[in-house]
Amino acid sequence: MVRIDPETLRFLGLNKLEAEVYCFLLKSPSRTAYQIAKALGKPSANVYKVVDSLGRKGAAVASGGTGRKCRAIPVREFLGHVETDFKSRLQQAEEVLSSLKGDPHDETVYHIESPHLVMERALKMIARCRMIVVVDAFPEPLHRIAPALARVAAREIDVYLQAYRPIAIKGVNVVVAPGAEEVLRHWSCQQLNIVVDAAEHLLTIMNQDLSAVHQAIWSQSLYLSSIVHAGLMREHTLHRLRKAAPRSGALKEMKKILSETHFFHEEMVPGQVALMSRYHAEPADRRKDGDE
Repeated sequence: MVRIDPETLRFLGLNKLEAEVYCFLLKSPSRTAYQIAKALGKPSANVYKVVDSLGRKGAAVASGGTGRKCRAIPVREFLGHVETDFKSRLQQAEEVLSSLKGDPHDETVYHIESPHLVMERALKMIARCRMIVVVDAFPEPLHRIAPALARVAAREIDVYLQAYRPIAIKGVNVVVAPGAEEVLRHWSCQQLNIVVDAAEHLLTIMNQDLSAVHQAIWSQSLYLSSIVHAGLMREHTLHRLRKAAPRSGALKEMKKILSETHFFHEEMVPGQVALMSRYHAEPADRRKDGDE
Protein backbone atom coordinates (compact mmCIF):
# COMPACT_ATOMS: atom_id res chain seq x y z
CA MET A 1 0.00 0.00 0.00
CA VAL A 2 1.36 3.42 -0.95
CA ARG A 3 1.77 5.77 2.01
CA ILE A 4 1.07 9.41 1.21
CA ASP A 5 2.94 11.97 3.24
CA PRO A 6 0.54 14.91 3.72
CA GLU A 7 3.53 17.25 3.78
CA THR A 8 3.99 16.66 0.04
CA LEU A 9 0.52 18.13 -0.60
CA ARG A 10 1.12 21.43 1.17
CA PHE A 11 2.11 23.10 -2.09
CA LEU A 12 -1.53 22.63 -3.16
CA GLY A 13 -2.54 25.17 -0.54
CA LEU A 14 -3.45 22.66 2.18
CA ASN A 15 -1.99 22.83 5.64
CA LYS A 16 -0.84 19.64 7.34
CA LEU A 17 -4.16 18.72 8.95
CA GLU A 18 -6.16 19.62 5.83
CA ALA A 19 -3.89 17.36 3.79
CA GLU A 20 -4.28 14.53 6.29
CA VAL A 21 -8.07 14.82 6.23
CA TYR A 22 -8.18 15.03 2.42
CA CYS A 23 -5.98 11.94 2.07
CA PHE A 24 -8.14 10.10 4.59
CA LEU A 25 -11.33 10.97 2.71
CA LEU A 26 -9.85 9.78 -0.58
CA LYS A 27 -9.43 6.33 0.98
CA SER A 28 -12.53 6.44 3.20
CA PRO A 29 -15.30 8.46 1.55
CA SER A 30 -18.51 9.54 3.22
CA ARG A 31 -17.37 10.01 6.82
CA THR A 32 -18.55 12.44 9.46
CA ALA A 33 -16.11 14.92 10.98
CA TYR A 34 -16.37 12.99 14.25
CA GLN A 35 -15.42 9.71 12.53
CA ILE A 36 -12.52 11.42 10.77
CA ALA A 37 -11.25 12.93 14.03
CA LYS A 38 -11.46 9.58 15.80
CA ALA A 39 -9.65 7.75 12.97
CA LEU A 40 -6.86 10.32 12.82
CA GLY A 41 -6.62 10.87 16.57
CA LYS A 42 -7.28 14.60 16.20
CA PRO A 43 -9.52 16.94 18.25
CA SER A 44 -13.04 16.98 16.81
CA ALA A 45 -13.27 20.77 16.93
CA ASN A 46 -10.17 21.09 14.73
CA VAL A 47 -11.45 18.57 12.21
CA TYR A 48 -14.84 20.34 11.96
CA LYS A 49 -12.99 23.53 11.02
CA VAL A 50 -10.84 21.64 8.51
CA VAL A 51 -13.89 20.15 6.80
CA ASP A 52 -15.23 23.67 6.29
CA SER A 53 -11.89 24.95 4.96
CA LEU A 54 -11.59 21.99 2.55
CA GLY A 55 -14.99 22.92 1.21
CA ARG A 56 -13.89 26.51 0.61
CA LYS A 57 -10.73 25.29 -1.13
CA GLY A 58 -12.66 22.98 -3.46
CA ALA A 59 -11.20 19.79 -1.97
CA ALA A 60 -14.31 18.32 -0.31
CA VAL A 61 -18.07 18.47 -0.12
CA ALA A 62 -20.36 17.81 2.84
CA SER A 63 -23.99 16.80 3.22
CA GLY A 64 -26.48 19.07 4.97
CA GLY A 65 -28.13 18.68 8.35
CA THR A 66 -26.80 17.19 11.57
CA GLY A 67 -24.23 14.45 11.41
CA ARG A 68 -23.26 15.63 7.95
CA LYS A 69 -20.96 13.38 5.98
CA CYS A 70 -17.91 14.52 4.06
CA ARG A 71 -16.54 13.35 0.77
CA ALA A 72 -13.28 14.24 -1.00
CA ILE A 73 -13.42 15.83 -4.43
CA PRO A 74 -11.72 13.44 -6.93
CA VAL A 75 -8.03 14.16 -7.37
CA ARG A 76 -8.14 15.33 -11.00
CA GLU A 77 -11.07 17.61 -10.32
CA PHE A 78 -9.39 19.12 -7.26
CA LEU A 79 -6.09 19.62 -9.11
CA GLY A 80 -7.97 21.30 -11.94
CA HIS A 81 -9.51 23.68 -9.42
CA VAL A 82 -6.08 24.38 -7.89
CA GLU A 83 -4.61 25.06 -11.34
CA THR A 84 -7.41 27.44 -12.30
CA ASP A 85 -7.17 29.26 -8.98
CA PHE A 86 -3.37 29.50 -9.28
CA LYS A 87 -3.55 30.95 -12.80
CA SER A 88 -6.08 33.51 -11.63
CA ARG A 89 -3.87 34.54 -8.70
CA LEU A 90 -0.83 34.59 -10.97
CA GLN A 91 -2.58 36.96 -13.38
CA GLN A 92 -3.61 39.22 -10.50
CA ALA A 93 -0.05 39.25 -9.17
CA GLU A 94 1.30 40.09 -12.63
CA GLU A 95 -1.11 43.01 -12.97
CA VAL A 96 -0.18 44.37 -9.54
CA LEU A 97 3.57 43.92 -9.98
CA SER A 98 3.55 45.31 -13.51
CA SER A 99 2.05 48.52 -12.20
CA LEU A 100 5.10 49.11 -10.02
CA LYS A 101 7.40 51.25 -12.13
CA GLY A 102 11.03 51.27 -11.07
CA ASP A 103 13.94 53.37 -12.23
CA PRO A 104 14.04 53.00 -16.04
CA HIS A 105 17.79 53.61 -15.99
CA ASP A 106 18.88 50.81 -13.66
CA GLU A 107 22.44 50.16 -14.78
CA THR A 108 23.44 47.95 -11.87
CA VAL A 109 25.48 44.84 -12.60
CA TYR A 110 23.62 41.88 -11.11
CA HIS A 111 25.03 38.45 -10.24
CA ILE A 112 22.86 35.43 -11.05
CA GLU A 113 23.35 32.23 -9.05
CA SER A 114 20.62 30.01 -10.51
CA PRO A 115 21.28 28.06 -13.77
CA HIS A 116 17.53 28.07 -14.45
CA LEU A 117 17.39 31.85 -14.09
CA VAL A 118 20.40 32.24 -16.39
CA MET A 119 18.66 30.35 -19.18
CA GLU A 120 15.33 32.09 -18.58
CA ARG A 121 17.06 35.46 -18.68
CA ALA A 122 18.82 34.53 -21.94
CA LEU A 123 15.55 33.49 -23.59
CA LYS A 124 13.72 36.62 -22.41
CA MET A 125 16.51 38.85 -23.70
CA ILE A 126 16.47 37.20 -27.12
CA ALA A 127 12.67 37.40 -27.33
CA ARG A 128 12.54 41.15 -26.67
CA CYS A 129 15.32 42.02 -29.13
CA ARG A 130 14.38 44.87 -31.50
CA MET A 131 17.31 45.04 -33.89
CA ILE A 132 20.36 42.87 -33.24
CA VAL A 133 21.54 40.10 -30.93
CA VAL A 134 25.14 38.89 -30.74
CA VAL A 135 25.84 35.53 -29.10
CA ASP A 136 28.96 33.61 -28.11
CA ALA A 137 27.90 30.15 -26.92
CA PHE A 138 29.34 26.74 -26.14
CA PRO A 139 27.33 23.69 -27.35
CA GLU A 140 25.13 22.95 -24.31
CA PRO A 141 23.62 26.41 -23.75
CA LEU A 142 23.46 26.95 -27.51
CA HIS A 143 21.32 23.84 -27.86
CA ARG A 144 18.82 25.37 -25.42
CA ILE A 145 18.62 28.81 -27.00
CA ALA A 146 18.85 27.79 -30.68
CA PRO A 147 15.04 27.68 -31.21
CA ALA A 148 14.75 31.18 -29.72
CA LEU A 149 17.47 32.46 -32.07
CA ALA A 150 15.61 30.96 -35.03
CA ARG A 151 12.36 32.62 -33.94
CA VAL A 152 13.92 36.05 -33.57
CA ALA A 153 15.76 35.66 -36.90
CA ALA A 154 12.40 34.90 -38.53
CA ARG A 155 11.30 38.38 -37.39
CA GLU A 156 14.12 39.78 -39.56
CA ILE A 157 16.22 40.59 -36.51
CA ASP A 158 19.97 40.40 -37.17
CA VAL A 159 21.44 37.47 -35.25
CA TYR A 160 25.20 36.93 -35.05
CA LEU A 161 26.40 33.71 -33.45
CA GLN A 162 29.88 32.51 -32.58
CA ALA A 163 29.65 28.76 -32.03
CA TYR A 164 32.19 26.10 -31.15
CA ARG A 165 30.80 23.31 -33.28
CA PRO A 166 29.28 23.50 -36.75
CA ILE A 167 25.58 24.39 -36.56
CA ALA A 168 23.03 25.79 -38.97
CA ILE A 169 20.15 27.92 -37.70
CA LYS A 170 17.89 29.46 -40.31
CA GLY A 171 18.45 33.18 -40.67
CA VAL A 172 21.38 33.27 -38.22
CA ASN A 173 24.87 34.47 -39.20
CA VAL A 174 27.06 31.70 -37.77
CA VAL A 175 30.83 31.50 -37.43
CA VAL A 176 32.70 28.67 -35.77
CA ALA A 177 35.55 29.96 -33.63
CA PRO A 178 39.01 28.95 -34.87
CA GLY A 179 40.40 26.05 -32.84
CA ALA A 180 36.95 25.48 -31.38
CA GLU A 181 37.47 21.79 -30.57
CA GLU A 182 40.68 22.61 -28.73
CA VAL A 183 38.83 25.30 -26.80
CA LEU A 184 36.16 22.80 -25.77
CA ARG A 185 38.79 20.29 -24.65
CA HIS A 186 40.58 22.96 -22.67
CA TRP A 187 37.57 24.24 -20.74
CA SER A 188 35.69 22.01 -18.30
CA CYS A 189 32.73 24.35 -18.43
CA GLN A 190 30.10 25.93 -20.68
CA GLN A 191 29.95 29.62 -21.53
CA LEU A 192 27.09 31.73 -22.80
CA ASN A 193 27.52 35.41 -23.62
CA ILE A 194 24.70 37.48 -25.11
CA VAL A 195 24.24 41.16 -25.87
CA VAL A 196 20.91 42.45 -27.18
CA ASP A 197 20.54 45.77 -29.00
CA ALA A 198 23.73 46.97 -27.25
CA ALA A 199 21.31 47.68 -24.39
CA GLU A 200 21.66 44.68 -22.08
CA HIS A 201 24.08 41.80 -21.75
CA LEU A 202 24.48 38.45 -20.04
CA LEU A 203 27.92 36.93 -19.42
CA THR A 204 27.91 33.41 -18.03
CA ILE A 205 30.16 30.47 -17.28
CA MET A 206 28.54 27.28 -15.93
CA ASN A 207 29.54 23.68 -15.34
CA GLN A 208 29.30 21.08 -18.08
CA ASP A 209 25.71 19.96 -17.51
CA LEU A 210 24.47 23.48 -16.71
CA SER A 211 23.45 22.47 -13.20
CA ALA A 212 25.65 25.06 -11.47
CA VAL A 213 26.75 28.61 -12.16
CA HIS A 214 30.43 29.46 -11.73
CA GLN A 215 29.81 33.10 -12.55
CA ALA A 216 27.02 34.98 -14.28
CA ILE A 217 26.33 38.68 -14.55
CA TRP A 218 23.47 40.55 -16.19
CA SER A 219 23.13 44.27 -16.67
CA GLN A 220 21.26 46.90 -18.62
CA SER A 221 24.18 49.28 -18.35
CA LEU A 222 24.19 51.03 -21.72
CA TYR A 223 27.91 51.74 -21.60
CA LEU A 224 28.94 48.20 -20.65
CA SER A 225 26.45 46.67 -23.09
CA SER A 226 27.79 48.83 -25.89
CA ILE A 227 31.34 47.72 -25.08
CA VAL A 228 30.33 44.05 -25.03
CA HIS A 229 28.42 44.48 -28.29
CA ALA A 230 31.43 46.11 -29.95
CA GLY A 231 33.78 43.38 -28.74
CA LEU A 232 31.63 40.41 -29.75
CA MET A 233 30.69 42.03 -33.05
CA ARG A 234 34.32 42.62 -33.95
CA GLU A 235 35.33 39.11 -32.93
CA HIS A 236 32.55 37.66 -35.11
CA THR A 237 33.63 39.85 -38.03
CA LEU A 238 37.31 38.95 -37.60
CA HIS A 239 36.54 35.23 -37.79
CA ARG A 240 34.53 35.79 -40.98
CA LEU A 241 37.41 37.77 -42.50
CA ARG A 242 39.97 35.11 -41.59
CA LYS A 243 37.80 32.46 -43.18
CA ALA A 244 37.39 34.50 -46.36
CA ALA A 245 41.05 35.53 -46.70
CA PRO A 246 42.42 32.37 -48.41
CA ARG A 247 39.67 32.27 -51.05
CA SER A 248 39.83 33.64 -54.55
CA GLY A 249 38.05 36.97 -54.76
CA ALA A 250 38.77 37.43 -51.06
CA LEU A 251 38.94 41.24 -51.21
CA LYS A 252 35.43 41.56 -52.60
CA GLU A 253 34.05 39.12 -50.03
CA MET A 254 35.88 40.85 -47.19
CA LYS A 255 34.49 44.24 -48.22
CA LYS A 256 31.01 42.72 -48.24
CA ILE A 257 31.55 41.30 -44.74
CA LEU A 258 32.68 44.68 -43.43
CA SER A 259 29.71 46.43 -45.04
CA GLU A 260 27.33 44.06 -43.24
CA THR A 261 28.87 44.56 -39.83
CA HIS A 262 27.06 46.69 -37.26
CA PHE A 263 29.90 49.01 -36.29
CA PHE A 264 28.82 51.96 -34.18
CA HIS A 265 30.42 54.54 -36.46
CA GLU A 266 28.27 53.29 -39.34
CA GLU A 267 24.94 52.34 -37.81
CA MET A 268 23.05 53.34 -34.69
CA VAL A 269 22.12 50.36 -32.52
CA PRO A 270 19.33 51.08 -29.96
CA GLY A 271 21.59 50.90 -26.92
CA GLN A 272 24.07 53.25 -28.50
CA VAL A 273 21.30 55.71 -29.41
CA ALA A 274 20.13 55.74 -25.78
CA LEU A 275 23.71 56.06 -24.52
CA MET A 276 24.50 59.01 -26.78
CA SER A 277 21.22 60.78 -26.00
CA ARG A 278 22.13 60.60 -22.31
CA TYR A 279 25.76 61.60 -22.43
CA HIS A 280 26.33 63.47 -25.70
CA ALA A 281 28.11 66.81 -25.51
CA GLU A 282 26.24 69.94 -26.50
CA PRO A 283 27.88 71.71 -29.47
CA ALA A 284 30.29 74.44 -28.40
CA ASP A 285 28.47 77.20 -30.33
CA ARG A 286 25.18 76.25 -28.69
CA ARG A 287 26.73 76.32 -25.22
CA LYS A 288 28.19 79.74 -25.97
CA ASP A 289 24.85 81.12 -27.13
CA GLY A 290 23.16 79.79 -24.03
CA ASP A 291 25.73 81.45 -21.75
CA GLU A 292 25.21 84.90 -23.23
